[in-house]
This record gives sequence, C-alpha cells and structure tokens, in this order.
Amino acid sequence: MSSAIKLLVFTSSESNYNDILSVLQSGHIAVDAKGVYLPEDFERELSDFRATTVVAESENRELLVSLLRKARLVDPDLPFVVLSPIDEATPAVELLKAGADDYILKSNIRQLPAAVSYQSDQYNYRLADRQVLSESKHADETLRLIHEHMEDIVFLLDDKSRLTYTSPSFQNLLSKKTLDRNYDVFKNIHPGDRGNVMEVYHKIWQDPQSRRVEFRFQPEPEITKYLESHWNAIEDDKGKIRYVMVVARVVTKRKKAEEALRENVKHFRALLENISDAISLINPYGIVLFTSRSTHRVLGYHAQEFVGLNFFDIIHPDDRIPVISEMNLLREKPSKLLSLRFRCKHHDGSWRWMDGVANNLLNDPVVKAIVFNYRDVTQKKASEDALRRSEERFRAMIEHGYDSIWLLSDDASITYVGPSSEVITGFLQEQTVGQPVWAFVHPDDVVNVKEKFKRLIRRAEQVEIIDFRLLRKDGTYRWVEGVANNLLLQPTLEAIVFNFRDVTERKVAAEAVSAERERLRVTLRSIADGVIATDTVGRVVLMNASAEKILAVSVDDAVGKPIASILKVYTADGAFRQPIAEVLETRRPIEVNQWILERDGEKRTLFAQASPIQNQDGHLVGVVLVLRDITDQIKTENELLRTKKIESIGILAGGIAHDFNNILSAILGNISIAKLKVEHGNREKSLELLGRAEKASERARDLTQQLLTFSKGGAPVKKTSNIGELLRDSAAFSVAGSNVRCTFDLPADLFQVNIDGGQISQVINNLIINARHAMPSGGTVTITAKNMVLEHRQTADLAAGNYVQISVTDQGVGISEENLPRIFDPYFTTKKTGSGLGLATSYSISRNHQGSITVTSQVGKGTTFIIYLPAEKQTASAVDNALVSSFVGHGKVLLVDDEESIREMASTMLQSLGFEVVGAEDGQEGLRLYEEHQKRKSGFDLVILDLTIPGGMGGLETVEKLRKKDPYARVIVSSGYSNDPVMAEFSKYGFVEVLTKPYKTEELVRVLGSLQAAK
Repeated sequence: MSSAIKLLVFTSSESNYNDILSVLQSGHIAVDAKGVYLPEDFERELSDFRATTVVAESENRELLVSLLRKARLVDPDLPFVVLSPIDEATPAVELLKAGADDYILKSNIRQLPAAVSYQSDQYNYRLADRQVLSESKHADETLRLIHEHMEDIVFLLDDKSRLTYTSPSFQNLLSKKTLDRNYDVFKNIHPGDRGNVMEVYHKIWQDPQSRRVEFRFQPEPEITKYLESHWNAIEDDKGKIRYVMVVARVVTKRKKAEEALRENVKHFRALLENISDAISLINPYGIVLFTSRSTHRVLGYHAQEFVGLNFFDIIHPDDRIPVISEMNLLREKPSKLLSLRFRCKHHDGSWRWMDGVANNLLNDPVVKAIVFNYRDVTQKKASEDALRRSEERFRAMIEHGYDSIWLLSDDASITYVGPSSEVITGFLQEQTVGQPVWAFVHPDDVVNVKEKFKRLIRRAEQVEIIDFRLLRKDGTYRWVEGVANNLLLQPTLEAIVFNFRDVTERKVAAEAVSAERERLRVTLRSIADGVIATDTVGRVVLMNASAEKILAVSVDDAVGKPIASILKVYTADGAFRQPIAEVLETRRPIEVNQWILERDGEKRTLFAQASPIQNQDGHLVGVVLVLRDITDQIKTENELLRTKKIESIGILAGGIAHDFNNILSAILGNISIAKLKVEHGNREKSLELLGRAEKASERARDLTQQLLTFSKGGAPVKKTSNIGELLRDSAAFSVAGSNVRCTFDLPADLFQVNIDGGQISQVINNLIINARHAMPSGGTVTITAKNMVLEHRQTADLAAGNYVQISVTDQGVGISEENLPRIFDPYFTTKKTGSGLGLATSYSISRNHQGSITVTSQVGKGTTFIIYLPAEKQTASAVDNALVSSFVGHGKVLLVDDEESIREMASTMLQSLGFEVVGAEDGQEGLRLYEEHQKRKSGFDLVILDLTIPGGMGGLETVEKLRKKDPYARVIVSSGYSNDPVMAEFSKYGFVEVLTKPYKTEELVRVLGSLQAAK
C-alpha cells in the first residue's frame, strides 16, 4: 500500500487549504493532496485526480450533502470526512446518516490526521477485500475471509522455492518493495539467517515434520524486521508434498525495552523461589547482579553460579546482536518495557527458546538495574509449530494458527470455534457453539467486555482489543487477550472475528514483578549507608539515594562515568586514594575509618569499605563501595577527647603546681648557692650545684612538654627513647598531689623504643588516672618493664621481633567480667563523670605504635594493664655513651633563631663540639648570609632553622627558598612546639632532622651524629 494518501480537499479558500495541510503534516501524515474551492471543480477532480480520501470543509450542510452524493456516485467506498466549524449535534447526525465516514469539528482539527489515516487504511482494506473476493475460486468463503483478516503473514512455496500464494499482509512485510512474479523471498532474508531458513525449507521436503524458525527480514537494506515463522508441508490426498506453507508473524516489538531493576536482592530470594519464571537483575552491560532460584529450573544454573555471568554470553550468536541492540535502545528510554524472544544456552549445552520482558529501572534512584523475567518456551514453541495437516489449504492455515478463533454474531452468540480453542478453554466445539460469549467471561469483567462489544458493532470493520478472564471447563479462569474485528457486513462471513490467546502467566509474572519491585524499593530506600557499584573498569553501574546525598551527585550524572570523576578522597595525611582502582588491582577488600572527601569546597570525613564482586568462578566482575559520613561523629569524638584531656589536666593541676614550685625552688636555690661557691673559689661544688639545677630544668621541660601534649594534642613525633626514664617521669606526673604512690621495677638494660614520648606518656597518664579512681582511699601502682623477644604468632596481632613489655598494676576495686570485654570501646565508662575515651585513646595509640594493650582484672583485688612496644635490641646507656664519647664535629653551621639567648646557648654548644657558627635573627638574614658565604666559596655545611619566628620569616618559608638556591642544603628544624605537624614529618617539608627545644648537648650530639653517619 502506498505511503502517501491521495487526498482531495474541498474548502472555501487557499488559506484554509494550507491550514489543513499543515495540520496533517504535524501529525506525520504523508499526503498527495489537491485543493478545490468550487463544487464543479470538486466534481471534475473526483474523476481526474482519483483520490483515495476526501476532506470537505463548509458551514453549508446542503452543499456538503451534495458533495457527498457526487463522491458516492464515483466510488461508493470512497472515504468522506467532514470538517465543520458548526458545533451542533444535528448537522453531524444528518451528515453521518447521509453516509459521511467521519465528522470533525474545526475546533478539534488536531483529530484530523488520525481520521484521515484511519479512513484511508479502511478504504485500502475494502479495495483489497473486493479484489480478493473477485479473484477467489474456492468454495469455503467463510474460512478464506477469516484467513484474509488474520494478522499473521502466510505464503506458499513450491519445490522450486517460488511463491505460489501470499496473504494480503505479505505486502506490508515488503514495505515499499513491489511484489512481482520473479520475487525471491530468500533474497530479502538477512544473510546471517538465510542459511538456517533455507535449510529448514529443504528439510521440509525430505521430512514433513513441522518446524519453527525466527529470522530477520530486510525488505530494504536499512529496514530490518524480525519474523517468528512456522513451516509445514501441505500434502495432497495421496500424501505427496505439494507446497511448503509458511505462517509468520512480525515480532520486532518484542525486542524493545521494558523496565529495569538493579540491586542485589538476596534478602528476597526466598520470596522469588515460588515464582515460575526466572527473574534476574542485570546491569546495562549484561552482568547478572541477582537471579532467582527458578533459574535452575529454566536454564539449569544454580543462582550462585549464575550471578556475575554476562547474560549476553549465553544468548545464541544469531540472536545476541539483536538483543544487545534492543537493550542499548532500552537504556535510553527509562521506565519502558521490552519484550524479547531469543535462544539461550542451557547448562547442559542445549539451546532453549526464552520469552522475556525487560523493565528499564536504570534511572530509578534505588534500583539502578534492568529487571528481566523470562521463561522457557521451547516446548510451547514446538507445539505452536506443530500445525495440522489438511486436504483443504485454507482450513490448514486456520487450524494451525497461533491464536484461538471464535466467530460471533451481532448478539454475541458464538457461531464458530477454532480447533485451538479447546486447548485454552477445555470445552469441546459442540459445548461452545451457540452459547453467548458472556457465559465464558468472569462476572467482574462482563461490564467492560460488553462496553467494548457495543463499540465494536457500531461500525463495520471496527477493531477492538479485548482482555478478560475466560472460564475453563474445570471451573478455573484464565486471562486471555485478543483482537475482535467487525466483519458483520461481509456477505460471505457476517460475523465478528475474535482471535485470542492465553496470557495468564504473563499477567501473573507482571503482577509478581511489580509487587517485588515495590518491596525492593521500600527496603533499599531505608538503607542509610551510601552504596556504589562499579564494573571491572571502574564505571558506576549503581548508586543509591544515600550515596547521592553523601557525594552531592545525582544518579543520572554518575551512572556510566568513571568512579574517579565523582569520588575524590584523601587520607588524613593528604594522600590521594583511589579505592576502586586499588580493589580492582589487588582484588582484596579495603576498609578505612577516615577518608577525607572534598565536596563543594567542604571537607567531609567518611568511613568506607570497598570489596570486590566475584562470580562463582572467582572472576572479578566489579567492586561495591559502602560509604558512611562520619564527619559529625568525628567532631563529637574530638570534642570529647579534648574534654577528656581538660578533665585530666584538672585532676593533675594541683599536683603540677606543687611540682613546679619544688622544681623552681631547686633551680633558684642551687644556682644561688653555686654563685656563692664560685665567689669562694669552690669550683667542684659549683659544678655539682649547677648539675642539680640542670636536672631540675630538665624536669620542668618534661612537665611542659607533657602539658603541651595534653592541652593541644598533635601529630606524632617518633624518636628512639629510653622507656625507663619516660615511665618514671610520666607516672610521677600522673600521681602528683594525690594519695597514690608508684613503685617501679625497671631494669637498667631495657631496650630502646621508637616512640612518640608525649603519646606514650598520655597512655601511662590514662592508666594511672583510672587507678586513682579505682583506689579512692589511696594505694600503690606498680609499674614493671622487661625485654621480650617474640616468635611468630606467639602473641596475637604482634609481629615477631623485639619488644618491651610494660605492666601497670593497681590495688583497686577491679573490673567485672561483664564489663571487661568493653573497656576499650569508645564512650564506654562506668564513671558518672567520665567520657569513656581514655582507654579507647590508649588502645589507639598502642596500635599506632605497632604494639598492643591488654587487661586482666579480679573484682576486689585489682587490675593489670600490659603494653607491648616494638624495641631495638640496644640499651639506652650504650647509645648515649657511644655517641657522646666518640663525637667530633667539623664544618660551619648557620644558626637562625629570633631569641638571642638561644643563639648564644646553641652557639656555645656547637663551638664546644668543634663547629664554626654564624648566627641570624630571622629567615631573611639567614638567606642573605647563606648566599654571601656561598659566593665566597665558604658555604655552610649545616643550617639549624627555628620553625616559628614572630614578625619574621620562619623555618618553612626559609627552607623552601633555601632549597631553590641550593637543592643539597642540609637543614635541621628546631622548635619548642613538638606538636606541630612539621616536627612529625620534617622530611616531607625539606628538612633532614628535627631538634626539639629545649635540648641538651647529648641530644644535639645524637642528631648531629646521625647526620654524620648518614653522610
């Protein structure tokens, strides 16, 4: 049938004619139109133009009736559509009674394209019917007309593969191509399917068994249609094969997209076990994210081995490209449905036919997947393919039709029942014919069916789609869907043709999937953590609503993009992390308590877990990342930690004040006495008194450093330390001003430990504060230490090596067995005023030093904490004595410090060690001096920079500029702020060593000696 409608338009002016054409074009109606404005011109063009449809516009009812009669004289079936500006019922009724095919108000002119298209199609159908009726030479007109109005395509091939018969619908298959005598149907079959189809054709001649084949048909190179066909042999009364009959149906629409659903639905596997269809969630690239247990019944795969497979890999090669193509189209159409039929490889290696429906939920903020339910229709297709043989050609076509067929009278009585009806209803033909159709309709569906039946009989060749529950002989109801065509005016038929099929399983499956989808949405919506899933190259395939909120990125903007483009996280030290890439590379899970996320200029702290997703064979198919925003939690913890430190300082304030008074008394007293001794010439006694003052000063320094640690915290500064001295000083600091005393068992040969002294002091402080609370009436805390050499796995969570074991034992009330496992948990406390962070902080500090802390306790007897710290197998005295006794300095040192007294003190120390010293007040003066000496070819061997110089250039800026002048400059950073991050990671900022103020000659020698050893 021609794609352009020959349209004759009668109207009053050329402007109205152009308006009508514009409306038709906006409705995508292709017309070959001619406009006339006078009745005589209209009568002439009826014969000359040979229109297939007429549109007449006028307010004059008599003129319209006259034009209608003239059109009927030329062609009784010529469609006549009235376009009237008069919004009254009477003219419309009169014109329709006079024979007009349709009546449209000009105010509703947008309905015109549909009316013209429909009337033109009906006219072409009537022309085709007249031609068929005139050419038909067969007696059984009833069966022939049924065949002519079937939607299926029918054609016959002789033994030379020539077409001997085609149904009218065959021309629709050809699109614009014209069917001629030499037409070869196989040439328009897709090359990829042609061989298979021709093989089926030849096998029919050798073996008359019914066969079914699906193939692609290309009437034009740019047009592809998918056909589902049944091939049967037509034999004569002697059993000789005369023709091959092909009954085909266009199934292209099955390849379009349905809804999609993506999320691991393992929580609902039990709910899906009783669903007859297999249901899988797949991502846009075919990876199976979840599948129901019925997959084993349908395809032979267990759920655990099916998840992770690429679904496209098990689709038949001939069907794979069309399925992927349709799926790609589906991805671009959210919330669309796609029906598919394809061959799928069973676990046993055989190919099975599947009917499936896909639902695109990729843009659903929760699901983010394609929901795909499918069933094995191999046997169903085989039974559909088994067409009955018949002596009479048209009867064979009907009896082997895909749908059931009923013929109905104008009062809805059943006058004929096709053979396949018994399969659906269970009733024999004689039990059905003569009954009203309502007798087989569910009571709840009768009103709807009757309404459609009324619309059906109002107009000849009216078509209605009807679905309802059909009564079976066993008393059950089955859902059927069919098409009813009003052919009551066909003289040889005089019936309504109703062909229908059983769609119960599809209805049930659709309802089940809908209910399951709703449950999934509700469940996923309640998940508070952000969940992101990627494929094996790091592209986002799923992101839930919580992840959207955390990352401030919508699902639409994220899916399909690399995860690195929407997630940029850093560790606490500023190092950039790519968690998905790390998991894809190592295939091991990652768990990080604190990742820093930069979002809209704001920094958020995340807890994150990234884990690989593997299929049953252990192949990596993606990564799942779970995120939780713990920014507020960290702020709360830090605030509580600061509160804990303030609480500790409050407890210790009285004792510290007492100790500081004692220390200052010792310093002042010893210095004043030493001055008197010097005046009397007693040098030896003066040195002894100055040594005592020095020790008291060191004690004051240690107290100051500990107070700085507790009040401000800070990054760790690890160095090799004498643990014995630290234990004594920290314990004395912690019991100051209290009714608790400490006893020590500390051998002189304890190993050296590489620790942050302030943090380990904080651990000891926390333990002794707890002991003081456990002994409100006073008591003794015993602190012991010993060297330990641990073998592999000797102690849980500790690597083999050298350790110092520290024990802190009190005589307090003890800890109950119920509370003992929880004492290291954050915020757990049995004290009314405690924060619950003291022991949690001690545990964290121990682990960060690659050590451990454990506890034993007996109620009423006391508690013992045991700490393990990694050690070097060398004693403190050996290290100090070796360095001090053997050190000899040489070279020139630039000393930059804003305090003149410190410059004098440090210069004296350096000069006594053999160095030449040049001093500077700030960084600018230091840079100038460095450049001058460099030009004189007498450059500096070492630079000591003060980190903080009020009002001047400090250490960080100075070292940066100095490195530009001399990349090989050796610079030591010095500061009294040991909690500054630069002091903890000095090498990161361009320094070679760190020197914490105040320092003694021994500490200066230790730093200088390490640099000389490394030179």
